[in-house]
Amino acid sequence: MQTGTVRFFLASNNRIHARVKRVISVVCVLAMLSLLGMTPAWGSPPAGLPAQSGEIPQAAGAVQIYLSPSTANVYLGQTFTLTVWVATGAQPIDSVSIIVSYNGAVLDNTNITNGTTLPYVLKKVIGRTTGVLRYDAGQLGSQGVTGTFVLCTLYFQALALASNSPVNFTQVQVYKGGEPVPFTVTNARVNVTTPPPATATPTVTPTPTAVPGNICVLVFNDRNGNELREVGEELVAGAVLTLTNSLHEVIGTYITDGVSEPHCFQTYGAGFYFLRE
Repeated sequence: MQTGTVRFFLASNNRIHARVKRVISVVCVLAMLSLLGMTPAWGSPPAGLPAQSGEIPQAAGAVQIYLSPSTANVYLGQTFTLTVWVATGAQPIDSVSIIVSYNGAVLDNTNITNGTTLPYVLKKVIGRTTGVLRYDAGQLGSQGVTGTFVLCTLYFQALALASNSPVNFTQVQVYKGGEPVPFTVTNARVNVTTPPPATATPTVTPTPTAVPGNICVLVFNDRNGNELREVGEELVAGAVLTLTNSLHEVIGTYITDGVSEPHCFQTYGAGFYFLRE
């Protein structure tokens, strides 16, 4: 917050009173911005360290901000997501600001969806093919939040083939009550490859109807009369079965023994058959 000198002129009490009110209003505005974790435009915000490949340690036990997955293997033209996670440990925070860079010739940032733990979105800039996106979010109140949560989800589409294409945090700011909080970041890499060739669907050849076919029969004791053989309903021996064709010509006769059934009669071609006991 900038400070200055307030001069009081004894010649006019009304003018003194107005200037005092203006100073009090400025202090109130700065207090509200502090609760939101924001820095006034005329101030110099604490600078987050520029992101390099891998992790940038800043302090032991610091807040961790990372992209997941850290390596994304996708196909050309595929849409995929990278999630920005925040792990605070025991350190409460109330606002996070990130700027993420990527290769706009390889990736198109198509959307950013909000997390829920820091619900007040202060700034959201979808990068498209510019190579830069931004997301700022916070929470009102003095308690802050702790734990591991999703800050936001970044949506990309793969535009060109690439190996190890970087998606880096280039600026990060973490605050609690307007004060900067130490943090570490972990970046991501994207590998874009050609989709595998489509697998041809095999042609199913219909199985011809077997000629001759079989008609298999058995006789059982239908104790409950539901015409279905169930547990406890035993085979019956001594039943004489005769199978005839549509001309009532006898194809075969069989006497059940109650053990080796079902018995199969061989038939010749499709048609109507009659079974008589």
